[in-house]
Amino acid sequence: KALSLCSSPLEFEEETLYYVKVYSILGDIIFYDLKDPFDAAGYYHLALAAAMDLGNKKAQLKIYTRLAVIYHNFLVDREMSLFFYQKARTFATELNVRRINLAP
Repeated sequence: KALSLCSSPLEFEEETLYYVKVYSILGDIIFYDLKDPFDAAGYYHLALAAAMDLGNKKAQLKIYTRLAVIYHNFLVDREMSLFFYQKARTFATELNVRRINLAP
């Protein structure tokens, strides 16, 4: 909500990285503690947008993987799950990561 009130884009890498971390943590709290995969996915999408803005491939890999798991196991949207898994696989290949942990 705070970002929607701000008309200017994020100016500094540190600021963008902060939002990646905050939204990822909020997604984790909502998913693991409150057991709400729909709202958690929303926060992961916000974290992903910040990670993409930053160009942080490792963060994108992690977030795409979480979204793939949530859409596959909890929101039961196989098409979105496959999309996120394929994006994660692309980043894993680029980063030379051999195995992606898909466990929630």
